[in-house]
Amino acid sequence: MVHRVEAVIPRPMRREEEPAVRALYAQGHPFWPPRSDCWYVAYPTLVVEQDGAIVGFTSFSLGTITGLCMLHGQDLVVDLSVRGAGFGTILHRARLEIGRDAGATMFSGFTQGDNASMQRIFLAAGHHACQTVRRYYPDGGDAVLYLGPVRD
Repeated sequence: MVHRVEAVIPRPMRREEEPAVRALYAQGHPFWPPRSDCWYVAYPTLVVEQDGAIVGFTSFSLGTITGLCMLHGQDLVVDLSVRGAGFGTILHRARLEIGRDAGATMFSGFTQGDNASMQRIFLAAGHHACQTVRRYYPDGGDAVLYLGPVRD
């Protein structure tokens, strides 16, 4: 049963939850190699739950480029069984809030060229498609780079 996602609060992933996050990553990217052992420790990772099970996660990084603090979205994956319920939007908003609180003013993130759901999330947050990078992903797929302000 899908619960009201407005009540869902993303939280940091606990170390023992890494296998569940890895399984979601594999579900979202079945033809890509798994992340390295240190990925989810090196990059902040937030998760959302439904009925005690992790149904989505996002990872991100913060960095400074020529004096500009940037938030870069890494992964954002939602379980197939609950896609379209709003978990992706909640996760993206949570990482934007963390970035804003850390001083980031700009967001950057890639998504697959055919990922209309993620593109809608980016556009709703005020991010704009800036460039297509051919054969960016491990499976040879193209990526679209989105940039925009970090805001609510």
